[in-house]
Amino acid sequence: MPSQMEDEVVETDTVLGLDRAKAMKRGTFIHQLLQYLPDIEPEKRKEVALRLKPDGIDIPENLFDVFEKEEFNHLFSKESKAEVPIVGVVKNQVVSGQIDRLIITDDAVLIVDFKSGKHVPLREKFVPPLYIKQMMMYKELLKEIFPDKMIKTYLLWTENLSLMELTKHDL
Repeated sequence: MPSQMEDEVVETDTVLGLDRAKAMKRGTFIHQLLQYLPDIEPEKRKEVALRLKPDGIDIPENLFDVFEKEEFNHLFSKESKAEVPIVGVVKNQVVSGQIDRLIITDDAVLIVDFKSGKHVPLREKFVPPLYIKQMMMYKELLKEIFPDKMIKTYLLWTENLSLMELTKHDL
């Protein structure tokens, strides 16, 4: 069996031992929290999350930190949009999806997708190709809509709340 590079992936213990269906349910729940909690008053977020939590699903202790960390402020500001539908054609391929968070500034457009898998790549080169393709397709579509703005793509890994900019890829 080939050995895995030590810094290739971080396996967090929050999903280890869970079956795939439970892990998917947990990922969907965390995704929904990241979608809706920014609109809830900060002091009520934890209470709301606990009330909505499905049985047998845990909420990562650090989840609420994402709303307080300065590096994430712009992702969850009033100016950001959640679950933005996107449809178009890129290189003769129909693209239809939902952008988890979209932030439009004077000079840039930021596309953020939440990923909840238990394997968190430490570097961009270890991100699954399917994720890269998804983000590059979104980027190409938004280049057509915002030709004068820089389009940036990010993955927010929900397991360890790390934000990874994708800079080394194009279609």
